Amino acid sequence: MEAFDFFRDLDKKDVDKIKASSKYVEVKKGTILFYEDDICKDTLYLIEGSVKLSISTSTNESIPLYDFCQGEQCIVNIASTLSETKAVATAEASSDIKGWMIPKETIQYLMINSMKYQKFIFSMFTLRFAALTTLVEDIKFKRLDSRILDFTLT
Repeated sequence: MEAFDFFRDLDKKDVDKIKASSKYVEVKKGTILFYEDDICKDTLYLIEGSVKLSISTSTNESIPLYDFCQGEQCIVNIASTLSETKAVATAEASSDIKGWMIPKETIQYLMINSMKYQKFIFSMFTLRFAALTTLVEDIKFKRLDSRILDFTLT
């Protein structure tokens, strides 16, 4: 859990509470962590590996949204957990992963009691929203050949 900056700012009592309520998990590549329309009960704190998020289309195709890796949290997962609403995407382990499953009650506690955690969560939302905005701008205003060239150069 020390991979997350906000843990360094918590007092020992809070860190102990989080560790006591959390469950360590190891998941194989290809495992679905949650499906689109699931309501998440826990939030994954990823300490090793990577996870990809995607949405399904009406033609059963998959559109990738983003990947997250060590030290990051999934905004779809955290939003579903906190709001008790359906996840807007599917999360799949794109490698073997290790992490901690933190229950909703503990996440709510952190949101109320840790400004560092709040800052961390909102910075993750800001990064993902900025990436989505860039994608929409590219689709709307860039020609396809220009987007392909940009893609091949990165």
